[in-house]
Amino acid sequence: PVNMIYVELNVRHVCI
Repeated sequence: PVNMIYVELNVRHVCI
């Protein structure tokens, strides 16, 4: 799902 990808991107951005 696109939502899951968006969430992962957000989490990765926050992690970085």
